[in-house]
Amino acid sequence: MRFDSADASARPCVELLSTPEKRTSSPPIAPEGASVAFPAFAVKGRLAPVRWSVGRMPHSFGYRARTRDLFSRKFRKAGTLAISKTYMPVYKMGDYVDVVANSAQQKGMPHRFYHGRTGIVFNVTPSSIGVEVNKQVRSRILKKRIHVRVEHVRHSKCRAGFLARVQKIGAIKEAAKKTGIKAPIEQIKRFPTQPKAGYFVTAECRGDKLPIVVRPKVFNELL
Repeated sequence: MRFDSADASARPCVELLSTPEKRTSSPPIAPEGASVAFPAFAVKGRLAPVRWSVGRMPHSFGYRARTRDLFSRKFRKAGTLAISKTYMPVYKMGDYVDVVANSAQQKGMPHRFYHGRTGIVFNVTPSSIGVEVNKQVRSRILKKRIHVRVEHVRHSKCRAGFLARVQKIGAIKEAAKKTGIKAPIEQIKRFPTQPKAGYFVTAECRGDKLPIVVRPKVFNELL
């Protein structure tokens, strides 16, 4: 590359070098972290040197950026997917599911934001599940609808405790109806933790060791 510095507005011209010792196919090797200066180019009528940073990773903002550890499989969990746990479960509209990306199947993977989120199924297709997930944007909570493949969802256990409590209360009510005695409210309703009951503290007097009574001193104004 040859450039005439006398005329800054001129375009750079390419000169074919015939001698083999001057021909080069790669930039010069520089130590890590250093910058290599290349021939100047005309930018808006001025000479602008082109600098190339060596030894630095690019700042990427791709769809799967920063997911090297997030989407990695656990130890001894890599390999093909289990058919019974992945493809056999039945998903219906209204079910609660957890969106967990499985890197064994790259198709239909969700964005890293939805990894680990819980949503409600709003659509079922032959190969994917439509999930409605809440997303907080500043002071608003938006309902985002996404479709992910069945390999990246699983049934959520967020309502397991609630369903177990409903079943337990139903059994208590059925037993109370048969006996004719009303079930106590403590077994049906939930109450917050109440304060502890009061009690008396007794001091033991062993021999001449009596309890020490601590009182504040009488106020005495010093003039």
